[in-house]
Amino acid sequence: MSRTPTPLPERLRHEAFDVADARELGVGRGRLRGSDLDRRIHGVRSTDTLDSFQATMRAIALALPADCAFSHVTAARLWGMPALPRQPAAARDADEWSPIDVMRASQRPRVERAGCRHHRGLERRAVTEVTGLRVVGRIDTWLDLTTVVSTNAQVIIGDALCAGRVGRPTSPARLRDLAQQHIDSRRNGVPGCRQLQEVMRLVRAGWGSPMESRARLVFLGWGLPEPELNINIYDRYGDWVARPDFLWRSARVVAEYDGDQHRTDRSRWDYERARRLRLEASGWTCVELSAATLADPELRTELRRRLTALLIP
Repeated sequence: MSRTPTPLPERLRHEAFDVADARELGVGRGRLRGSDLDRRIHGVRSTDTLDSFQATMRAIALALPADCAFSHVTAARLWGMPALPRQPAAARDADEWSPIDVMRASQRPRVERAGCRHHRGLERRAVTEVTGLRVVGRIDTWLDLTTVVSTNAQVIIGDALCAGRVGRPTSPARLRDLAQQHIDSRRNGVPGCRQLQEVMRLVRAGWGSPMESRARLVFLGWGLPEPELNINIYDRYGDWVARPDFLWRSARVVAEYDGDQHRTDRSRWDYERARRLRLEASGWTCVELSAATLADPELRTELRRRLTALLIP
């Protein structure tokens, strides 16, 4: 019959803890090897299974030097930025979250820890706390994603920053200024400088969702006029009609990106049909698109043909 594990000190019972701290509190080596403790992260134990990203990062932070901060993609995930590379929502092993981006000041030693990717330059970046963790600031994180994510992904994140979906709203002009300062301050240049300059050119205010940003970039790639984003439309009597995702004013064309809720929610579907009728009664041509429209080659070609005919004389 297995014995009940010796109770841990109160302060260690509800979160991950450092093995060295536990030893100082009198916890023996045998107890630290107990089957009731999660031991997947070297030097750290937890009474709970570390099966979420945030919980795993909190545990890893205990094993890192105190002057480190999470950066790059790891920081972006902690900030909740969209358009990042896919990663499991839960993991059986900490390595499934790897590589974990960690940054330290340039003059400090490298972080040599399995699963961690070391970066220098923390002294040039803002550092804040996100869910209790030291994390590189959101704007610096966005800038650091150059060459790590695609141009389109970085634009989508920039759109989200402007819309206040990641912290407080930031204007596109302010983002461009900060990006230019980032380039100018690097004596030896910035890796991916061309990508960052292209991102600066494409970021816009008016973001509604990642897929709306993707659709806008598709339109621009097709050589279509740039649409206004999420602008209120009023009829000739001054009554509100709609606030479409994309608006080409001179052509009197609007486009709407329909997410899955438009298909699964009947009341939403009815609302959208009524809104379309109001727009058409006010003299606007309505174009609908969805994830399938952009993904399917035939539907994508048809969308391009229709918008080109409507927008380019």
